[in-house]
Amino acid sequence: MVTAWGDRRLDQVTAIGRRFDLGHGQSRASRRQTAPAPSPRRALMSCELYQINAAASRSGNDPVLDALLLHLHTETACRRGGALTLRLADLDIVQCLVRLDEKGGTLRWQPISPLLARCLADHAARSCRVRNCCAIETDVR
Repeated sequence: MVTAWGDRRLDQVTAIGRRFDLGHGQSRASRRQTAPAPSPRRALMSCELYQINAAASRSGNDPVLDALLLHLHTETACRRGGALTLRLADLDIVQCLVRLDEKGGTLRWQPISPLLARCLADHAARSCRVRNCCAIETDVR
């Protein structure tokens, strides 16, 4: 080992051409690089999405709200926090946009279908009547 290393310090790395000798007879270029493991994430197939939507609209405490939330997530790919912080003021019915407040304070306007925009507004109106809250905000366009 002493003959291979010579009089270099133990922490000294020397350049040999374009490779770096790490002192163990190996260079960075000759080390085997392992590929990252493939991600287990994938998109849902349409039949799986249909089954989830069907199950949600037939069960639970509020099947209408469950189905509405699933459609919101399907159209916008928003995070759970973005859906939970949604307010009527975040809905633009005329332009079919919804403002999502998401992770890290990110705000984005996301296009949605006219049907989803109308269903979200109708749900807000129903919820307001059920809870006897004040008049619906007038800033919905």
